[in-house]
Amino acid sequence: MRPVLRPYHEALKRMLDQARRSHGTALLLYTHSIRSLVSLVSSVPLPGACLGSNKYARAGLKMVGPIANVVRAHGLECSIDEHSLGGCVTGNAGDPKNDIHAIWMETAKRVYLDESDQRAEPARMHVLLDLYSAVFEALATFKPIFPTSVNEGTNL
Repeated sequence: MRPVLRPYHEALKRMLDQARRSHGTALLLYTHSIRSLVSLVSSVPLPGACLGSNKYARAGLKMVGPIANVVRAHGLECSIDEHSLGGCVTGNAGDPKNDIHAIWMETAKRVYLDESDQRAEPARMHVLLDLYSAVFEALATFKPIFPTSVNEGTNL
């Protein structure tokens, strides 16, 4: 990690730890959009959403699964750890064994804009807004398991 980014990552870790202590679990959903065809990533167009958890080392299946289910329920293809394992932020933040989950989510730009000229298409923006609303609603219903002792609570 570049030294200039260290304060950012340390502050993020403190916030996630505070959220875990307050709520029993914490989630960082780090989202971006990406062109549908990125030759360095894939020789074919990417799915509507690509989730990265570094093979569940940065976010447990209990968090990644519901997000993938929501994406698919919205009619979009979804990959998990296939096109990206995540990035520096999720790689430094996620610790699912301690109930801190970090998921990288790339949404294909074709979902909401014309990729040829990079102009948003208002008629399709609702797809992106509906998708993210549904993701947050699904996560809001998640019920963490609060440990009753130091040796309980591994919540993967």
